[in-house]
Amino acid sequence: MRKRSILILFVLILSLVLLLQVSSSAGEPCDKLGCTPGYWKQPQHLDSWVFYSPDAYFDDTFGVGPRITLLDALWLKGGGENAFLRHATAGLLNSVHPDVHYYYYHDALLAFVQNTYAGTPPDFEYNKDLLAGWNEAGCPLD
Repeated sequence: MRKRSILILFVLILSLVLLLQVSSSAGEPCDKLGCTPGYWKQPQHLDSWVFYSPDAYFDDTFGVGPRITLLDALWLKGGGENAFLRHATAGLLNSVHPDVHYYYYHDALLAFVQNTYAGTPPDFEYNKDLLAGWNEAGCPLD
């Protein structure tokens, strides 16, 4: 009986310690990072592009969207679909860069963009806001 009581006390103390560690780290910033469309479109940062070329077409890359290059998507002005295209492209480049710990993995980001276009109607504004938050989390690249 005494061994069982000690074991229960040990488990309770260990649980309390783990709970305190989890609750103390809840307010810390997450380690997910992302670079903005403004970063990716600058000529001096084109050497940071990995896996994709600035001349690759958006619709070939994502399977949806307009027939424009990825670099052209980053230079689009305005809101709505244009803003979504900018942030989807930045998200794509973030998702494949080895030094950027992005919110989405590559395939999940492609699915996110495809699902946005599949919506009736597509909710470009809401999904752009999600991407913008992740793309503006802090760029670890020079």
